[in-house]
Amino acid sequence: LEEMLDRLAPDFVVIATPTPTHAEVCRRVVAVGAPKTVLVEKPLATMMAEVDEILDGAEAAAIDLRCLYHAAYGPEVEWALANLGQELQAVTSIESEFADPYSAADAATYGDSWLDSGINALSIVSRFVSVESRFNLTEVRENTFLGLFGAGGASGGVRIKLTTSWRWVNVSKVTRVDLRDDGIVILNHQAMLVRYCRSDGSVQTWTSPSALPRLTQHYVAAFRHELLRSARAGRDRLLHALLL
Repeated sequence: LEEMLDRLAPDFVVIATPTPTHAEVCRRVVAVGAPKTVLVEKPLATMMAEVDEILDGAEAAAIDLRCLYHAAYGPEVEWALANLGQELQAVTSIESEFADPYSAADAATYGDSWLDSGINALSIVSRFVSVESRFNLTEVRENTFLGLFGAGGASGGVRIKLTTSWRWVNVSKVTRVDLRDDGIVILNHQAMLVRYCRSDGSVQTWTSPSALPRLTQHYVAAFRHELLRSARAGRDRLLHALLL
């Protein structure tokens, strides 16, 4: 790795090694001191102490290191934010469910369902409401997290429920956003589809017109956002603190 970085002098590096190796690979890249931009596949690490070490080390080396939350930039998420902005200002609760039929052997690559899919759900939620480091945790049980996050507005908070599992037979990647006027926005992340059920009974549906594969659409948008925006290490630290 060190020889590659020295010989190629890349403008930026993407770290997409298995999840349990992220911390060590990040340390080695930061130790070299180049490049100045590093994107890390989610999650940054498997323990919060490692996340802090990675981000602190990158900051000390003047390296712009950030996490790549591909699911948060799916076309269905982007469309909802661009076209339902006014409606989404009145969010009362969000439920995000990510389930994949992975095997126990996948843990060597992905860690576990929280690290692999839980961060997807959390990063998507963070695009609709401003999650904070202070929250009232009401329940944690196997595969499910339930809490109340401060999100501003008259309600003073938004109820958040995250569910993730590798045990389910069928793939399920859905986020439901409940609005104060009784409207509901349903995002199907697998089909890249939005269904907005208005309080008057009418339904607006949108699906991605692109023929590109789902993950390709995710990553094209994620790279565009991360490479064009200013550093957001604070957000990375917050999301991982909530996850871990």
